[in-house]
Amino acid sequence: MKKPKHLTPCDEDLELLSTIDYVVEADPYARMSLWLECRNMIGVTWEQLPGSVGTTVGLMKKMPIVVTLNPTKILGVNVIFWDACSTLTHVGIIRGWFKEVSLAYRRGQYCDAMNFSHCLNHIFSVTDREHKDYPRVWDVASRRYTREYTAYVKEQDNKGNKT
Repeated sequence: MKKPKHLTPCDEDLELLSTIDYVVEADPYARMSLWLECRNMIGVTWEQLPGSVGTTVGLMKKMPIVVTLNPTKILGVNVIFWDACSTLTHVGIIRGWFKEVSLAYRRGQYCDAMNFSHCLNHIFSVTDREHKDYPRVWDVASRRYTREYTAYVKEQDNKGNKT
C-alpha cells in the first residue's frame, strides 16, 4: 500500500497556525459545548476570531483529507479548534500535518474536546491565573443556595421548628 501524502500548507494556513498556542480537536457540537462550559465560568472570555478555513491536509486513495480550522481567543490566548470534515479522514495524516506546521502541536500543546481541561490549565498557566479564580456560575449559585438554606435551618431551629 502506498504511503498517504501530506500536502504543503498554503501561506494563509501557516500564518494562522504560527500564532496558535494550543490545538484542540472538536467538532462543532463539542466546540459549542466547550463554549457553554467556559461561558458559565465567571470571568472567562471566549472570542471567536474571523478566518475559519477549510484546508486540505493530505490525500489518500486520490481523495482529499480536509479539516476546518477555527481560531479562537480564550482569556487572550490563541487556540485553534479543528475538525475533520471530509468524506475520508485519516487521523494519522492530520496529526502528521499538524506536526509539520504547528509549533504548539510539536510542543505537545494539543488535546481533544474530552480533555479540554488540559487546554484550560495551559491557558491559566500562561496568563498566571488559577482555575479557582474562575468559579462556575452554578457553583456560585449553589453556594448562595447553601448559605440561604443553612440560614433558614438555623432560623427554624431558633424558633423550635424541625426542618
